[in-house]
Amino acid sequence: MAHMLDELRQELESGRGRELSSLPSAATSKAASPSKKEVALARQRLNTLIDEDYQAQAQKREAKLIELQRQAEAKRAAEKRRQQELIELQQREELRERRRQEALREKAQAWLIKLNPRSEEGQWFEEFSYSYENKLQAAIDYLEAMRETGL
Repeated sequence: MAHMLDELRQELESGRGRELSSLPSAATSKAASPSKKEVALARQRLNTLIDEDYQAQAQKREAKLIELQRQAEAKRAAEKRRQQELIELQQREELRERRRQEALREKAQAWLIKLNPRSEEGQWFEEFSYSYENKLQAAIDYLEAMRETGL
């Protein structure tokens, strides 16, 4: 394509150069210089090639832009999926923790019902729970500590 453009430019320039040079005779000048019609056709071909080249470059730029937009959209979608997965994971962890806390609360309530306040464990628990807001919270902490130590 570039070669063809150069060739046409040379043709046009050579035609112009001949017209501008001194003419030895009218017969020689007519045979040597291109006609106005030939020059117009050459210019038309050159303009057509330039237009085609410009359009091809524009299509390449547009295709590149579309590809970049597609990649950016894919990246945004992947990031959104990753964030959604993290949110879902966090929600599952929170639900698991709430269920664990509820189960521990129920276990602590059952343990408190069974606890004999006159037993050694009951008396110890009375002293232990003194600093807590209520006995249920003290029982939850006590049972949690027992679970963590494996007793």
